[in-house]
Amino acid sequence: MAPSKKYCGTCPWCGSTLVGRLTQNRFFCQDCFSEIAIEEEWVRVYNIGPDGGLRCQRQYASREGKKSTRRSKAV
Repeated sequence: MAPSKKYCGTCPWCGSTLVGRLTQNRFFCQDCFSEIAIEEEWVRVYNIGPDGGLRCQRQYASREGKKSTRRSKAV
């Protein structure tokens, strides 16, 4: 629950400030239609895939600031 309080409200994918809260740890960017999930160790950015499911496009380590591109199956 603490990570959501630290969220600055800027989309890590496109940099937009038009980010709204979906749940306590999930946010939605109105510019690039990305969903941002904040967990204890990771910030993950999901985009809508061709099948309509969510696909993890990028994840960030919240403490080290490292960035890794990782494609995964639809959620």
